Amino acid sequence: MNYIVIDLEFNQSFDFKTGAKSPSNPLLPLEIIQIGAVKLDSRLNFVDRFGTTVRPRLYRGLNPFVAKVTGLSKDTLRNSPSFAAAYRGLVNFIGKEQVTLCFWGNDDMRELFRNILYCKQSTRPLPLKYINVQSLASLHQNLPASQQVALCTIVDTLGIRADMPFHSAPNDAYYTAEVFKKIYDKDRINLLTFDLAKLKERNASILEAMELEKLETKNEETRNQKA
Repeated sequence: MNYIVIDLEFNQSFDFKTGAKSPSNPLLPLEIIQIGAVKLDSRLNFVDRFGTTVRPRLYRGLNPFVAKVTGLSKDTLRNSPSFAAAYRGLVNFIGKEQVTLCFWGNDDMRELFRNILYCKQSTRPLPLKYINVQSLASLHQNLPASQQVALCTIVDTLGIRADMPFHSAPNDAYYTAEVFKKIYDKDRINLLTFDLAKLKERNASILEAMELEKLETKNEETRNQKA
């Protein structure tokens, strides 16, 4: 069995006229703009790396804060593959062998599936089992699993060489993989299961609410025209 360590970078809504955050689409509050992954074998040996930027389709303007943190540019993203193409690349990288996904925290797993569903891609190639390496790092440091440890902090604590910038998905996937290798303890591994059914139910409820809002707006416009 292989381990696939994945990291993601996201774009989000921004009102470029007012310079403030604007309302986001509840189906996709965070849109993936970069994917990084590292493949480890069952003995935690390095096998391969994967990385790609992703052309946004929903939040096409690059949020200034995101640009500053990630170092990505609008031009780079404009010339990047679509999410569908990037996702196919990730699936091909993962391969057909049995794998367990690993993330720094729980958020990336949820947002990955949100993006897959929003872009109408198949979820079948991905397993639902995953490991939260961040929680494992907290336990390693004798902290409550709920207490989040910054990736850069644990990299420094463990003496892992950090000669690449953080907040780059390929780099952060590499650092997360290195942390995982350093702190791996099979007795402490908590294999989690992502609740995809719950996410689909939530999306259905959101769509229903959005349709009702559209209908109410249309009815209001009709009433105003008759008044």
